[in-house]
Amino acid sequence: MLRHLLLASVLLTISGAAGHAQDGWRLFRGNAERTSAAAKLPAWDKRVAWQRPLFMDKHDVLGEIDPDQAAQALIEKLRKDADPSILPGFFPLIADDLCLYRGHRDARAVSLKTITVVDDMAHQKFDIAAGHIVWESIPADTDVSVLLAKPQLKRDFDQIAKQLEQSKQSHWWWANPMTGTASADKEMLYVIYDLPISAGKLKDAAKLAGLGNLAFSAHAENNTLCAYIVENGKIVWGIGPEIADRAKEGLFLGAPVTLDKKIHALNERAGELRLLTLDPAKRKPGQPPPVDKTLTLLKVPAAEIAANHTLRRTQPLHLAHAAGLLVCPTHAGVLVGVDRAKMGMRWTYRYRDEKTPAPSLPCWQAASPVIHKESILFTAADSPDVHCIDLDGKKLWSAPATDKDLYLATVHDDIVLLVGKTHCRALSLKDGQEKWKLETGLTAGVGVRDGATYYLPLKRADGPTIWVIDLTKGTKTRALKVPHADALGNLILHRGMFVSQSVTHIAAFPLK
Repeated sequence: MLRHLLLASVLLTISGAAGHAQDGWRLFRGNAERTSAAAKLPAWDKRVAWQRPLFMDKHDVLGEIDPDQAAQALIEKLRKDADPSILPGFFPLIADDLCLYRGHRDARAVSLKTITVVDDMAHQKFDIAAGHIVWESIPADTDVSVLLAKPQLKRDFDQIAKQLEQSKQSHWWWANPMTGTASADKEMLYVIYDLPISAGKLKDAAKLAGLGNLAFSAHAENNTLCAYIVENGKIVWGIGPEIADRAKEGLFLGAPVTLDKKIHALNERAGELRLLTLDPAKRKPGQPPPVDKTLTLLKVPAAEIAANHTLRRTQPLHLAHAAGLLVCPTHAGVLVGVDRAKMGMRWTYRYRDEKTPAPSLPCWQAASPVIHKESILFTAADSPDVHCIDLDGKKLWSAPATDKDLYLATVHDDIVLLVGKTHCRALSLKDGQEKWKLETGLTAGVGVRDGATYYLPLKRADGPTIWVIDLTKGTKTRALKVPHADALGNLILHRGMFVSQSVTHIAAFPLK
C-alpha cells in the first residue's frame, strides 16, 4: 500500500509535450478511426530501450516486489499447452511521455524518456528515468494476481481452472481483451475492471465443483469503469457495483471514447445495449460524471446477454468515429451507425441472421470497425466474414475468412490487410477479392501501420522478429530483431519507439 500512496503523493506535476491531432496512442488501434496508423511526430533524440515484467515486478525506489507468485504459476501452467495463435489481451497506450498499461493486478504508467516531476509538498523537482514506473493504481479486486493472493479463493480457482481447461476457456485468465484494453483522453485514463471470465461462467463452474457461491459472483450483471488522472494515477471516479446508488448501471462493454469533452461508452443493462454519453463538466466532487444522454441501440437476444455469454463478456466493443458518425459494434449480429451530434440512429446493418446463434468462441481476435475514407471495414467476434459497407450503412461486399485468419489489421489505399496465424493477405477495398498473400510464421500480436508499411510481430523459429511489410507489393522489405523477446506481442509505434506488450512483459525499443 505504501508504494501506491508514495507515488500518488509525489507525482503531482509532470512536464508534458504540447498536444497534436494524434499525440500518441490513446485508443485501441491508435485513433478514433481505428486504423492502427502511427502518429506523424518526430523521433526523440534519445530513445532508451527497457523491459518490465508483468509478474513479480520490482519497485524502482522502494525495492518491493509484487506478490504475483500464485498467478504466475497458474498462468504458466495454463499457457503450456494453449493454442499458440491466441494473442495477448493487453493493449498498451501512450499519452504524452508516458506508456500506460494494464497488467495482472493494476494499471501503471512508465516513462518513455527521462521526465521531470514536481513534489509540490517538498517544493522539489527530480527526474524519473526512461523505463521506470511513474505511478501504479491501487490493485483491483477482480484481477488475477489479487484474486489468487487470497488463500480462501486460490483453492476454488485451481478447481475452476481445471474445468475451464477442459472446455477450452482457460485462456481468458491471461488473454482477456475486455479487461486488457483501456483508453485515454487529454486528462484521464479509463479502465474496465471485470472478472477474467464471465461471472455467470464462474458461478456454473463453482456449482459443478461443489464449491458453493463465490462472493463476487453476485456481480454477474455489473463491472466497473474507472477514471485515473493520466499524469499521477489518482483515481477520480468509478461506476460499478461497489457504488450503492449506481449498482444497476450495468456492464460496460468497451473502453470509452472522449469526443468534444463528452465521454461515449457502450453499456448493457437488462438485455438492452445502450450508447451513453457522460458529461465530466457536470461531475460533482467524489462522484462519477452524470449520464447526459442515453440511446438504446439493440434489444439483445436472451441467449446472448453479455452477463452470461462468454464471447460478449470477453470481447470489447470499440466505438469508431469520423465526420460526426459513431460506428457502434455489438457482437450481437448488427452494426449501428449513430449521428453523434443528434444522438440518434442513422442506420442498422445486420450481418448475422437472427436465427443463427452466436458462436461460443470468437471468430476474430481484436475485432473492431475501421473507418477509411467513404467505407467502413469491420470484423465481428460473432461473424466469420469480413464486411465492407459505406457510411450510410449500405453493403458493398463481404468476404469469408479462412480458418487461419486472426484479425483485420488495417486499411491503406485499396488494401484491406488481414493477419492470420502464419500468414497475412490483402483484399481489394473495391470488391473484397484477394490481391496477395504472404507466408510469415506464427503471429505474436496486433501490429501497427506507418504509411504503406505494416510492422507485424512474429514468433519465428529463428527468434521473435518484426517483419516490415510493403502493403502495396505484399512483400517483406526487412526483418527487425527484437531486443526484448519476452515482450513481443501487441505493438504500438510512437516517435520512433516501439512499445510491445505480451502476456508476461512490456518493453520499449527504438525503430532502427
